[in-house]
Amino acid sequence: MLNRIALAAATVSLSSLTALAEPVGIPACDEFLTKYEACLVSNAKDDEKEFTKAMVDGVRQGFAEDLKKMGREKAEEECKKAPVEMKDFFSSRGCPPL
Repeated sequence: MLNRIALAAATVSLSSLTALAEPVGIPACDEFLTKYEACLVSNAKDDEKEFTKAMVDGVRQGFAEDLKKMGREKAEEECKKAPVEMKDFFSSRGCPPL
């Protein structure tokens, strides 16, 4: 999962943010992304906020692609694992566990 964040941060351009901000359509994914985006952006320095939004939107896009490739059930499993797998990453940025 952390690789997904690194890849998302490297590949998502800021100009594509509005296209990526659509909900995934799986409640577990959307809840996870909404809560952590709010925490990460609020804790980010002003000059890091846009990058942070792009990073979260990249993860959102990854979950949407998982939905298309793996189907709803497997994509939902990935979303449910994400808070546990990414706990240290979010904790290091001041975000509480879900």
